Amino acid sequence: MVTALSPAELNSLRKLAKTPGADIPQGHRDKLTSQALVVYVLGLAKITSIGRERLRDRQRHLVAGQ
Repeated sequence: MVTALSPAELNSLRKLAKTPGADIPQGHRDKLTSQALVVYVLGLAKITSIGRERLRDRQRHLVAGQ
């Protein structure tokens, strides 16, 4: 089930997009992983294509709202 991400969770997703394996709160890791936005490869958290699309959608939403 996909649920809305908090601003802090979105920031964690952005952080992982820029820096795979970045340190983010455990709760954020759990939620992002459960929504298939992040996967772990050899112990390193990496954003998925679904996660990248979620960030693009969010950016489009923000631009459209201006």
